Amino acid sequence: MSPKESEPAVTEFARGVADALSKVIEKRSISKRELARQIGRSNNYVAMRFRHEAAFTLTDIDVICNALGLDAGSFIAGLSVPANVTNLNVRRRRQDDLSTVPLASTAIAASKDNTPIDPERGGA
Repeated sequence: MSPKESEPAVTEFARGVADALSKVIEKRSISKRELARQIGRSNNYVAMRFRHEAAFTLTDIDVICNALGLDAGSFIAGLSVPANVTNLNVRRRRQDDLSTVPLASTAIAASKDNTPIDPERGGA
């Protein structure tokens, strides 16, 4: 059975999620039928996802992890990243410590009603 035209193809990451969940339930001797019952899904729904015909949703993963006593975030974080995904290195933006900036060298001007003030001339 192929995915519907409106459904995206199952990605490598989605396959990895299904495979990792499959290993957990096999290790715990839980059948896919029993898992389907525990999460309130049909046997066919669960089987299609383990056969990589469709992907589990994030809600599915959360519900399954709860049923298995796992933290969904930790479960997903523990999965290996597919080769086609690039890790993002995010740096915090540098913030200047304004307490160390000499005010004499900084042209600051403001008015009570937020109208512009020319610091060179003073006043409004």
